[in-house]
Amino acid sequence: MYFLALDLGTTHVKAAVVAADGQIIASHHVRSEAQPTGHGFVYDPEEFWQRAVFVLSRAANEAAVPIAACGITGMAESGLLLDARTLTPRSSIIPWFDRASQRELPTAAELQDPAERFRITGLRLSGKYGLLKILSLQRQGIDLRGSLWLSAVDYIALRLTGRIGTDPTLAARTYLYSLETEDWDHDFIARCLPEVEFPPVIPSGMPIGNCVGGESLCFLRDMPVSICGHDHVVASLAVGDVAGGDVLNSMGTAEVLLGARPAAPLTHRHLSSGLSFGPHVLPGFYHWLGGLSDSGGSIEWLRRILGEPELSYAQLEELLAGVSFEPSGIIYYPFLSGSGAPRPDPYARGAFVGLSRSHTRRDLAKAVLEGVSMQMELIRREALAVMGGHINRILVVGGGVKNRFWLQTKAHVFGCPLTVLSVQEAALVGAALFAGVGSGHLRLADLQAASAALASEEIVPDEHLHKAYSWLLEEGYIKLQQPLREYYGKMARRDLREL
Repeated sequence: MYFLALDLGTTHVKAAVVAADGQIIASHHVRSEAQPTGHGFVYDPEEFWQRAVFVLSRAANEAAVPIAACGITGMAESGLLLDARTLTPRSSIIPWFDRASQRELPTAAELQDPAERFRITGLRLSGKYGLLKILSLQRQGIDLRGSLWLSAVDYIALRLTGRIGTDPTLAARTYLYSLETEDWDHDFIARCLPEVEFPPVIPSGMPIGNCVGGESLCFLRDMPVSICGHDHVVASLAVGDVAGGDVLNSMGTAEVLLGARPAAPLTHRHLSSGLSFGPHVLPGFYHWLGGLSDSGGSIEWLRRILGEPELSYAQLEELLAGVSFEPSGIIYYPFLSGSGAPRPDPYARGAFVGLSRSHTRRDLAKAVLEGVSMQMELIRREALAVMGGHINRILVVGGGVKNRFWLQTKAHVFGCPLTVLSVQEAALVGAALFAGVGSGHLRLADLQAASAALASEEIVPDEHLHKAYSWLLEEGYIKLQQPLREYYGKMARRDLREL
């Protein structure tokens, strides 16, 4: 039995046909870069849809097997406004990383005390969430009357099936969903966005409807289509036993640590961790997440500035070949788009500290990998507290696993083994198999069996190097960033006053 999956990512739209044992038998992807505008960055809804159609068609045609169900996953906070009556777009798709909505932070903070809002939503106030994007669109002149907000995943599901809906993991990334009621926070929405409608929330993985087909998608006609949810949460299904203490470390443009905990009321300790919390696709569990928006993004930025044309990945690896794993002494703060856990700060900025005449491009490349690893170590420490001091395994997936120097550096910084899994596209595999569960063809136990069969490699730290990095982390990385954060906060507030 075979299942089709679609992953709507930040830089790529991907599709794959996956067998019931989790093996990808065909896949295809295209780049889907957001375009700059006078307000920020956007995806064109029609182009986004056409890319989805293209990769679905290519993957299915290459596989040439009967497909039982289709599952969709993708970036959680990206979304758009539609006309609620005609279901035509009123706005472009606004990506999660667009910063135009940062201007709405003071307005959102006045709507409800952010600490109380965290208790309800599991989220700390950030410009990436749907509420602030809608307020930003309103500021830009978009008419909110009779409008409907959908995530990018919901929009593609609508185009495939003609049905409106979302799942809890996507709804929860709007700042408008209540973990207590497991539904939209209707009272809050009535106060702040009375003109806007939101889609019905259906269980993760359950079919939203059957594909209506169309000339280019006739092979999908009448096939059940499921909204499987937030890409990182869905990926955790494909890698291990997150309910039993395994933690997903996904290394892509953004990097996250994600695990699961039994659903329970959130406390001040959860707030102070800097982590975000929300529904897991596993019934009865919340997911916790700590993310670094510019982990792989820092490497992309470095490739652009170190070469003209930009360095290839092979050239970057060649640059690092033979470099000592001893700390470089340069501190890099990977806050090109603000910082997340454990100290969320939308105004934080990136920086290099400690440069000298003797440093080369190689040293800068090494420092970037050290900096993103140290930030992830701070997230790991908070995750340990949330997990009650126990993490079973850190399971590493994503494009970043191709960079061996990065993996080994992170192991030295963490001071614990990393388990690198052979699965190349965990979100696609998770979405495909979870659609199989939702459509009644598979059981959750089948997903667990598929993840247990994955080949893995353990990356082991060196104790001497771990101690050296621990000193740099404590004495440099942690202590020096406070004055920088204060400066960037003052600069941001000045800029906001001048707008």
